[in-house]
Amino acid sequence: EKPDQTPQHPSYRAMDPLSFTASLVAVVGAVATVAHELEELRTALRTASSTLCLVTNEISDLRIVIGACESAVKELYSNSTEHDPPTTLSDAASLFDKTTKLLKDLENAVRSCLKVSDDEEGKTKTRVLKIRWLREKSKIKALRDQLRETKQDILVLMESHSL
Repeated sequence: EKPDQTPQHPSYRAMDPLSFTASLVAVVGAVATVAHELEELRTALRTASSTLCLVTNEISDLRIVIGACESAVKELYSNSTEHDPPTTLSDAASLFDKTTKLLKDLENAVRSCLKVSDDEEGKTKTRVLKIRWLREKSKIKALRDQLRETKQDILVLMESHSL
């Protein structure tokens, strides 16, 4: 049984709206950066593997979910007559923080694929990119799976708070 989550109840965890907003802005920025890096990798590899396509699709889905969450929270604040919104936001902020960390890990993995010497050109550069992609592929796939789970958690949280 869930404890009462009203502001009068001792277990209520109110959250500073500024902290929540900072978490939301961080995840929005991270998802945009990763989407850009993935597109660079797809372009550089010239032929995208199914794993890379799946990661790119997962990031696109995550962007939509985060955008919907951002809109719902803005509406929640605008319709709230109190200083604090009518629902707790600390759970959402912790999910955003977790998502941001996963996105940073994904960004680092993708960037390590893209690190190529300026001296390398043409087919050599493409081969180096492919080798680096193959080295990072399993890590990127695992991060994609974790991001999918986190996205589902965000959706469940939004649903449970009727956002």
